[in-house]
Amino acid sequence: MKTRGHTLRKTAVAAAVVMAVASTALIGDMPTYELGLSPFISAAYAREEGSGHAGAGGQNGAMGGQRGGQGGEHAAGQGHRGGKSVADVLSDDGSEEDSDRPEWAQTPGRDNKPGGGNAGGSTKKGDDYGDLFVILRDEDGTPTAVPNAPGEVYILLSNGEVVATVDGEVPEGTDASLLQAVEFGRMNIARSPDRVLDHALLEALSKLATLGEDGTLVITADNLESLTDAAGRLVVDGATIDSPLENLALYEALLSAQTVDGMLVLSASSSKDGADGTYTVLVDPSLRLDLAASALAASSDKTGDLTIDEVMLISSFLDVDDDLAALVTDYSYDTQSAYAGEMVTVLVETQPDVYELKTVPLLSNVEFNTIDRYYIDDDGDVESEHDGEGIDAFVQAADDAVQVIEFVHDNTAP
Repeated sequence: MKTRGHTLRKTAVAAAVVMAVASTALIGDMPTYELGLSPFISAAYAREEGSGHAGAGGQNGAMGGQRGGQGGEHAAGQGHRGGKSVADVLSDDGSEEDSDRPEWAQTPGRDNKPGGGNAGGSTKKGDDYGDLFVILRDEDGTPTAVPNAPGEVYILLSNGEVVATVDGEVPEGTDASLLQAVEFGRMNIARSPDRVLDHALLEALSKLATLGEDGTLVITADNLESLTDAAGRLVVDGATIDSPLENLALYEALLSAQTVDGMLVLSASSSKDGADGTYTVLVDPSLRLDLAASALAASSDKTGDLTIDEVMLISSFLDVDDDLAALVTDYSYDTQSAYAGEMVTVLVETQPDVYELKTVPLLSNVEFNTIDRYYIDDDGDVESEHDGEGIDAFVQAADDAVQVIEFVHDNTAP
């Protein structure tokens, strides 16, 4: 894995205009709920948490409370991410293990409408978040605010138009078929109790710490390549850390880590049979978002695509969305530069039904997506941009890693 460049981002301020959606289809009279999660939360989630309350004549898609202050500090292990156990969250995955390696592998090795990748909402675990919709977001990933309407945001419809929320709700008259539900897949594990991700972080750090001296591993640009695989996932003695739980825990820890003496400190302690153990990984701050993007990719569905809304909402569930928003303002990324010269050894079909091991370049063999961010320009039109900076750059880095993971997974030799 190569390190990626970082530049100071200039934030553009664009005037926003509410666009009316002409439709006679109504969503229906359904109960609404107000919760402390942003921007939209489903009725199913509200009932499960027991913290919502009904509203009269509301529609599907209640909006959460106001966001916290920007750049706040988040310590791992604080708060609660939901009442489901990991077993419940992953129950729909059958007997699949908490890893992305194929069963036969001995060692781990992937309508052009705005936001179309999120259309629908019928994932295996989508019912938990069926009313979290794709919205317009600023360059740092935070929701684009509606002028003179505190707390309101713009919902991006699948036809490329937008509609502003009213009192935090999808406005009446909006065609329900045009709403785009955000899909989470197996990253629903972000709602697991704190102790689950705390334990996963301990597992990951205890492995990594064995590579350093006195239980401490130091990761810098000089040794990064030797510690990561082609997708940027951390590797211990040739084995990739591919557990979704452990990678999600690493993602949370990387974003919330504090800097001490110029290095990010990731640490976890355990006590067993009267013996205490502390495992520490020190990370060069310039590598924080590169490693976080790859960790997030490893925690997601290995055959899916990541989106800006999915990444921001998962980060919100982990209480690191403000951290991410503050960090991406200085982040830049380019797929061609990141994977230039990166080679992997995989099975290649040289003749019909004949496969041989070959070392091939990732850039010419992996189909990478383009992550666009949608915004309203000065004329009130919805436009898209992909400038390699900010939140779209970070999600691009994470989604690129997802595609590399899928490619290697699908073509690794037994």
